[in-house]
Amino acid sequence: IEPDGGEDATVARYRHIRFLGVDADNANVSQDANPEDKKTAETLSLSEGEAFTLAGKGITLKAVKQARDVYTQYAWVSDEIEQSVMEGSGAGGVRQVGRFLLMTKAADFMTKLQNLISDAKIGLQSPEVVVHIFSGMGGGTGSGTFLDVCYMVREVIKNEPKAYVCGYFFMPDVNVAHVRSNNVKQYIPLNGYAAMQELDYCMNIEKNHGKFRQEYTGGKLIDWDRAPVNYCHLISALDNNGNVREDAYNYAMKVTSEYALEFLKKSNLSAIVHKSFGFNIKYLTIGASSAVVPLKEINTYLATRFFDGFSEVGKDIPDESDVWNF
Repeated sequence: IEPDGGEDATVARYRHIRFLGVDADNANVSQDANPEDKKTAETLSLSEGEAFTLAGKGITLKAVKQARDVYTQYAWVSDEIEQSVMEGSGAGGVRQVGRFLLMTKAADFMTKLQNLISDAKIGLQSPEVVVHIFSGMGGGTGSGTFLDVCYMVREVIKNEPKAYVCGYFFMPDVNVAHVRSNNVKQYIPLNGYAAMQELDYCMNIEKNHGKFRQEYTGGKLIDWDRAPVNYCHLISALDNNGNVREDAYNYAMKVTSEYALEFLKKSNLSAIVHKSFGFNIKYLTIGASSAVVPLKEINTYLATRFFDGFSEVGKDIPDESDVWNF
């Protein structure tokens, strides 16, 4: 995370750290720019070169379903979707629409990823490439695209000698506390539940003997039998008592930003507890829910299992042959 050019640099620049914001809402697209390619920094606080817009004019559910009937890669689109017009309003809270919007630009998206990673590696010798993916789990775009994005990233970096993917997924309670619309508050938990089902299945995909297999625009086939990310972080605004913080959304953004920045400063994955120590690191938590470590419950569990082992010892009475063998 040291700036390029060292301490003598007039302006601090970090060419080895890159950002890419993905959004399906084109409401803030610059009026004098091509809405397909450019986006203002108003929403994502990113430059136009750091934004990738999924939305386009004329995107309706009728068009989605027509594409489904023509292209086999869209066979998962359901007839039960009732949302009508998509133009300018992102995915409208519909997960399948969000996924469809990503798939229509899948080839361009992966090319953009590849170019960003290649540019970030310039001047480095065999660098460790770490991709951090941040997504909400309750909206139509994030909830509908996060899994595909993870596997697209996997595909792009599969030939890197040292590469890792870290996922940061915001739980529905973070977004519910941030919105006022009752309609939105209703679909966020539903989307979140469906997304978590998918995430949990794929995080256990090796044990399930399953596989993620999807054909994308341009005939690109992604075929993976491993988890979507190496390290999966779940961010919640609930505390240990199940209460949502008043500043839930801003709090979640702050603690996640601090966590990711600390990660970049250390730039060392070995800082995370290794599996060989017996800990389950399939999921990591960030936020209020992980603020307190329940030591009493942990110690009670460990002591119980420890003494369970002794409960069977009394039955192991040696006979005379055991004594002589000993």
